Amino acid sequence: MTAAQRCPSSVAAATARRPARLAGAHNMSCVAITPDLTTIAETARDLGYRQLDEQLQAGDNFDTKLVGILGFDGAALGAVLAFKDSLHGWWAVTTLGILISSFFSAYAIRGVSWALGPYPSEFYDEATRGGVGPGSATAANLVLVAETDAALRTNDGVLKRKARGLLLAVSTLVVTSIVTAVLLGVR
Repeated sequence: MTAAQRCPSSVAAATARRPARLAGAHNMSCVAITPDLTTIAETARDLGYRQLDEQLQAGDNFDTKLVGILGFDGAALGAVLAFKDSLHGWWAVTTLGILISSFFSAYAIRGVSWALGPYPSEFYDEATRGGVGPGSATAANLVLVAETDAALRTNDGVLKRKARGLLLAVSTLVVTSIVTAVLLGVR
């Protein structure tokens, strides 16, 4: 097998043009393009697409739950202020717990920048800059897999922050409810 067969120019050209942030992501400088590699690259690309979609849906799911908690916090705050005399002067403790829960919810819900991978037109221009030859589709898919992986890793941090915010908001509400129940029982 000649060097040209082992390392088609389209693969070498596509991998040489990879963004600097992906320089060490995958060593594709000399990859033999086979039908199996093409299939694996397409499968990995599709898996990345599905995972990006799932991350965006999970982010929306967290935001919906957090908006619900904010609504509950508002209703609870209204109830505490309406019936503050029944808390025997300790209504500020319950109010503080509700406000802390609201803060955690609002902090977790704040706007974020999701990483979505490369822009299609830029990726197309990059992938076809040196021409299109044998193996160029597979090489482009391999680069796309690396860029999608970087986006997935970035989004994992956003989802962890949202999950932490939801956990803290719910935990604060539970503790506040227990404290409020105790305060209501005190005479």
